[in-house]
Amino acid sequence: MAEETWVPKTELGKKVASGQIKSMSEALRSKLPLREYQIVDFLMPDIKDEVIYIERAQRMTDSGRRMNYSITAIVGNEDGFIGLGRGKAKESGSCYPKSDQ
Repeated sequence: MAEETWVPKTELGKKVASGQIKSMSEALRSKLPLREYQIVDFLMPDIKDEVIYIERAQRMTDSGRRMNYSITAIVGNEDGFIGLGRGKAKESGSCYPKSDQ
């Protein structure tokens, strides 16, 4: 599958794409909101992730049991930057990409 090209939409994204901001430290010091996950992918390409918690919830409906899943993942570059992500979905497999973003 071909990688899509990133078109920044926020002010911080445009500064990162143009080269005005070159590191994650500069991006965080700029006090601009980090709303695009592509900014992190661009500035820190060597990110590692690990799932730390998987939760399954059930509810009873007229047609039977409905299950929802949530995954909590921790991401970082093993050099001082760390993040926490949580994804929810009706299937466990589709939770994982959501938690990584």
